[in-house]
Amino acid sequence: MNLFFIENSWSFEKVNKSDPYHFMVVGHAYGNPEEYNLGLYPKFLYLLNENRHPGVEFIVFTGDIVRKSDKILWDKVEEQIKSTGLTQYYLLGNHDESAYARKLLTEKFGGTYYSFKKQKDVFVVFDTQKELGVIPKEQIEFLEKTIEENPKAKNFFLFVHELLWTAKNDKYKNVHPNRGYDFDSNFWTEFHPILKKNKGKKFYVVAGDVGANEASSPFFRERTDNVTILASGMGGNKDENYLLFAVNGDNVDVFFVLLNSGKILSAMEDLVNK
Repeated sequence: MNLFFIENSWSFEKVNKSDPYHFMVVGHAYGNPEEYNLGLYPKFLYLLNENRHPGVEFIVFTGDIVRKSDKILWDKVEEQIKSTGLTQYYLLGNHDESAYARKLLTEKFGGTYYSFKKQKDVFVVFDTQKELGVIPKEQIEFLEKTIEENPKAKNFFLFVHELLWTAKNDKYKNVHPNRGYDFDSNFWTEFHPILKKNKGKKFYVVAGDVGANEASSPFFRERTDNVTILASGMGGNKDENYLLFAVNGDNVDVFFVLLNSGKILSAMEDLVNK
């Protein structure tokens, strides 16, 4: 996958300093499966504490936030993020699944799937652990209602853990999530059609189940119709990364930031419909 190299710099402000707001999306944030850190991946935590992206207002974590889903590790993550002063939003990954995590998300966000807004833009977080690999009927209906209730919104950011579009799909046989998918997904049959029919809107679907090791893909990007599909994650791949979004009205720029080299790569440059 060819990506457009922006510059070898950590300063996101140099890339796009006039945008009204920036946010970060982080997949597989607990890091390397072979290590034993409590809380967030030390490499990523170091960057947060260094405040390398001063324009970022909030972080969306796209699952596998903790190594083991118990109170001790979630408390550690909460403590680490609080020290940065950033607002955080959580999404359940397979490592996060537990009664404790479901209670935590319900207390913080009103449920394990939910929405929030930034200016006129809409963000929707989905729970794909309830029925593994599937966006359940009530969440499909929630998406439809959210779109209907926000007629003036142009940008919709939708977050899932797994790369649902790749499940049992030969088109994506060269895309390697952190684990094999043996489930059937309703991404193309029920989810994507909702987005496609809302032609006046732009949808960004982001997953986080990549980047944990050298066998997994470090990132993914594709555009189909009015839908941009992305995946990003960290933990062990040499190109492990996270995403930075720069939003300026209807315009959205997206960048992969590589943890090990510091390179900033455009996810949108030369991206054409497939």
